[in-house]
Amino acid sequence: MNRYDLKNKAKAVLGKNYWISLAVSAIVMAVSQLVPQFTYRINLFNKQTDIMEIVSSPEKIAMLSGGVVVLVFCMLLLNLAIGIFLFSPLNVGKNRFYIKSALGESDIKNLIDIFKSENYMNVVKTIFMRDLRITLWSLFYVVPIAILTVLSFVAEEFIYFIPLCLFGMIPFVMKYYSYFMTDYIIAENPEMNWKECLEKSTKMMKSIRFKTFVLKLSFIGWMLLGIMLCGIGTFFVRPYIEATIAQLYLERKNVISSENFYFEE
Repeated sequence: MNRYDLKNKAKAVLGKNYWISLAVSAIVMAVSQLVPQFTYRINLFNKQTDIMEIVSSPEKIAMLSGGVVVLVFCMLLLNLAIGIFLFSPLNVGKNRFYIKSALGESDIKNLIDIFKSENYMNVVKTIFMRDLRITLWSLFYVVPIAILTVLSFVAEEFIYFIPLCLFGMIPFVMKYYSYFMTDYIIAENPEMNWKECLEKSTKMMKSIRFKTFVLKLSFIGWMLLGIMLCGIGTFFVRPYIEATIAQLYLERKNVISSENFYFEE
């Protein structure tokens, strides 16, 4: 794995289809940002309406806490459903587009292939199980930090142990990078069982997890430059990052192909 070679290959691909790649990344970014904002606006509007009604009717004050809790819970469920059934498969479609682009097929229709596929629910299940496992691994540091934070209100000495909990991030980060290729594998093989998909991702990422972390970190200069340009610059850098990661996937796919791994051609 040579990140300079990967980036050069990505640049060569983008030299032919940068604008369509930008459009694909823009669509995914728009969905990931605008949908939560939309549900938040609805949530805010409903809360404002409820508050005005309660102010005008003092006898309804007791209903405020319960109503807000139910409303917030419903909005959280809505956001979760949107993430699972819309954004996750759309993100897989984005990765499918970049894989196909690297192979010479730049068609924006690849972005929505998953939604038209009979394996749509299998893709949704695979990404859900991947995210669930990563979330569970995050509990190694989230739970101890939460407990120590509460205990620190009783005895301030507990707050000094919180930094030690950060060591719990190590297994979480390792699992995150072990499952890093899941989206790409399922993008090419939407019929693949979720367990097999995670196993193949783990195999592909073996020995290159730290190198992949460094690869992603190497884009920080471009991202900082984009932020300095009122944040707009990050929008134009996304295709470069996505194309490079797609090249990494294809390289690893070729490396393990001799080990009898199955991939759809």
